[in-house]
Amino acid sequence: MLGRWFYLAVVGIGLYAYVQAPGSGAADGGVEQTCAAPDAPAAAVTVGWPEVPAGAAQLWLDLSLGEGFPPGGYSSNGPIAPDQRRATYDLPVGLAYHYRVTALYAEGWRLVTKGAFTTACPAGSSQSSVSSGQ
Repeated sequence: MLGRWFYLAVVGIGLYAYVQAPGSGAADGGVEQTCAAPDAPAAAVTVGWPEVPAGAAQLWLDLSLGEGFPPGGYSSNGPIAPDQRRATYDLPVGLAYHYRVTALYAEGWRLVTKGAFTTACPAGSSQSSVSSGQ
């Protein structure tokens, strides 16, 4: 059931919008959330990651409602250019997400960063919040 919700939320609604937002707090790694209104049903979530070491052919960003990224239980977004440092999605509020960014090198895949966040639009505020990755 959660897998379907996640699929509909991320894939079915077409929320694969990569955004290069200058000055974003998520540029160096972590997550930034912004809500249009305190009671908004979705938050604009920007996932950022550190600069990727030279030699990477491409990056992929995976989002999951489960911690272990089980087969078929996450959304994989890419390929992303190795020089891109963030991606933004509109995600439903009130759900806990796990993310990871991996880079493909000649010798195989390497983890760039990973983390978790819960989407929220705090009452009485439309401000953004930032949290760092793990």
